Amino acid sequence: MKYRALIVLAGLALVAGTGILALGWLGVWDSTSGHLIGPTGQRALGVLFFWPLTGLVVWLLGGTALLARRRFAAAAVYTVCAFAAIVGIPAIVVILPAWIPALAPVRLVTAPGWVGALFFVAVDAAIISIAWISLFGRDFAQID
Repeated sequence: MKYRALIVLAGLALVAGTGILALGWLGVWDSTSGHLIGPTGQRALGVLFFWPLTGLVVWLLGGTALLARRRFAAAAVYTVCAFAAIVGIPAIVVILPAWIPALAPVRLVTAPGWVGALFFVAVDAAIISIAWISLFGRDFAQID
């Protein structure tokens, strides 16, 4: 039963972290004080720092639940996928479009706010559904 709580906490951490990023994308707490480099800079900093922190918390909770159930293969797949998402999303959203001019049209930090918010909702839906179907669904189907 306690393993299920870790899985639920991992899902809630993912939803909370991407929800905060999505709200930031919509401009809920834009800082006009000049400490950051405008909304685009805030978005980039959010993806480069807040997304990896969110991913780390989600990985720790989910990975702990899988390891506690002695599902080592699932924990290995989960670790690879979590780190791919932690590194891949900032690379696709911020780093590659800044370095490769041909990718500038897909630069999410300069897109309208609703596009970024929709992106994070889609990321949540994809990650949660894939993790539930392939990794965690079995833990909820079994009775302890």
